Amino acid sequence: MDAPPPQSKALFQFKLAPVEPPKPKPEPHSACNLLRGVFRKSWQETPSVAKLQLNHGECLVKTSLGHDFALITADGVEFKVHRTMILGRSKMLQDSIFHGDAPNPTLFIDLQATFYPIFVDRLITFLYIGSYSAGEKETLRILHNATHIPEPSTEESYNRTDLNASAFHLHMCALAEQLEYPALYDHAYNEIRHLLLQTNMPPRAVKDLIDFADADPATRVIKDVYGWIQNLVVAGAVIQETKHWNWGHRDMFRTSMDADEYEAFWNMHAEIKAASLDVLPPPKEEKGQKKGREKKMKKERTQRASQAQRWEVDGWNALSNSRIDECGATAGGRVEKCRNRLKKDRRQRLSEMKDQERRTAAVLKGLENMGLD
Repeated sequence: MDAPPPQSKALFQFKLAPVEPPKPKPEPHSACNLLRGVFRKSWQETPSVAKLQLNHGECLVKTSLGHDFALITADGVEFKVHRTMILGRSKMLQDSIFHGDAPNPTLFIDLQATFYPIFVDRLITFLYIGSYSAGEKETLRILHNATHIPEPSTEESYNRTDLNASAFHLHMCALAEQLEYPALYDHAYNEIRHLLLQTNMPPRAVKDLIDFADADPATRVIKDVYGWIQNLVVAGAVIQETKHWNWGHRDMFRTSMDADEYEAFWNMHAEIKAASLDVLPPPKEEKGQKKGREKKMKKERTQRASQAQRWEVDGWNALSNSRIDECGATAGGRVEKCRNRLKKDRRQRLSEMKDQERRTAAVLKGLENMGLD
C-alpha cells in the first residue's frame, strides 16, 4: 500500500512581523535628549544630588575598605563600619567612640542583648543610605552587612519570622530610642504611620502593635516619652475600624481586646473618637442593614408606582367627551389599550395627510409643466 503523500507544511506556517528592538535611551547630556525634554516632554534627566549621594552610600556599605570600627552583638555577630558614618547620627554611638579625654577612639563596642542582629543590620543600612528594608519575605529578613557570623549560625539564622512589617518598624523605633538617633526614629515612625493609616491591616496585626506599645510605662518595650506611638496606634485602630473593617473584623478585634490590661487603650480610643467627631465619617452600614434598607426602598417605589397608576386611571375615567371615555376605560389594562389605539389613529392620520400633500404637489407640478409646454 502506497504511503500517503506528505502534507504541505505551508498550511501550518505563518509569517510573524519582525519585532523591532527597543531604541536605546538617549544620553542625558546629549543635544538630542535636551531637545526631547523641550518638545516631547520625555527625556533622560541627569542624576540628582540625592541620587549621587545614595549611590555613594551603597558603594560604601558594600566595600570593606576603610573599616575602622565594629559593632558586636551579644550573639557574637560583628558589623564593621566607618566611624565617620556615625558622627552626627547616633549620639550614644558617637559618645562611645569618642569618649572623655581618651587619646585614641574606641575600635569596637559590645552591644546589649536588646540589640538583636537583624535590627543592627538594618541600622547599618540606614547609616549609609538613609533607609532600610523590613519585608516579611525570608530573602529580605537575612543579614546583609555582617562581617563575621559565629558558626554554626548563618545569614538566615537571625530572621524574625514572628514580626510583621509594622512590628519590625516598632522595634526599630525602640532601637532608635536607645541609640539616641532621631533620624532613624522618624523614618521608622513614618513607615508605621503609612501602614496603619493608608493600608488595610488585619485585627491581629493591630493588636500586636498595641501590645508592643503598652500604655503603661512600666510594661511597654518602647519608652515613647512623648506618647507619639500610642497616639499613632490608637488613631490607626480607629481608622481601621472606620475605613477598612467590617462588623466581623470589629467584633474580632474587640473580643481580643476584652481584658483589664487594655482599659487604658479603650479610654484613649473613646477620647480620640469624641474629639474627632467633625473629622470621622459616619459609620459604615453593615451588609444586613444595607440589604434591608434597599428592600424597604424597593417596596416604597413599588407602592408609589402602583398609586400613580391608580391616579392615572381615575384621571382618565374622569375625562368627559374624550376618546378614552368613548372606549369605556375602567381599568389600567383597558386604559393602556385605548391609549395605544389613539396613538395608532394619530399616526395613521398623519400618514394620510402626508400622502395627500404629496399628491397635491404632484398635480401642481404637472399643471406647471403643461403650462410651460
